[in-house]
Amino acid sequence: LLSSASDRLRDYMAGLVFSAPRIALINNVDVAMLSDPAAIKDALVRQAAGPVRWVETMQKLAADGTELVIESAPSKVLVGMAKRIDARLAGEALVDQASLERVLRSFDQA
Repeated sequence: LLSSASDRLRDYMAGLVFSAPRIALINNVDVAMLSDPAAIKDALVRQAAGPVRWVETMQKLAADGTELVIESAPSKVLVGMAKRIDARLAGEALVDQASLERVLRSFDQA
């Protein structure tokens, strides 16, 4: 079931043009930092049917110096998990307009 979804996603994404990101992205399939658009597309497709390596992903982010994890979801589940995995990771969940504005202000101050 998931591999057919992955195949459909690959077909769909073949028609999309990705630009190189301004910052590297981490994928949770092989816990690798990516900046090449083709590699990012491939990782997204593999992620659709692959296991999520969340713990290893958070550990890598913390080891690489990430200080803030931002969750774009109506809950705080992933932020809480990130903090439990590595206490060096601060977190903010974007649950409403106020939380979005708070995060944006923190970037302005950095």
